[in-house]
Amino acid sequence: MVFTKNKVFPVNGWDSLKPYKIGILRGNKFAEKGTEGMNRLPANTIEQLFEMLDAERADIIVLLRWNGSTTLKKMNLTGIRVLEPPVETMPLYHYLHKKNERLVPKVAAALKEMEKEGLIQKIREQAQADAPK
Repeated sequence: MVFTKNKVFPVNGWDSLKPYKIGILRGNKFAEKGTEGMNRLPANTIEQLFEMLDAERADIIVLLRWNGSTTLKKMNLTGIRVLEPPVETMPLYHYLHKKNERLVPKVAAALKEMEKEGLIQKIREQAQADAPK
């Protein structure tokens, strides 16, 4: 997601971010790859990204919705919003260390049951509801 304080523009993929100073989390491969060749401002923590955005050293920051929303709430910053739609959507996969291979059937069954009961969708909706507007 693109978080911003003062910029409003249609988010249409990574190229739509080119004109801006973009805060990204150091080591976050999806943001590093998506903003390659752009004016990037790497930070070590999500809190640092929001501090840069709040101080207007960055025009925008790119984070996963959940990470950004929860950190923004924790920091109690105002005037920062999320631009829609997401700059990119991607499937998420759950990984277990090979020493926990025996748990794969149990984890898979639990996730399928959560999906069947609508719990995963409820969690997504709650995360979106908690996101700044």
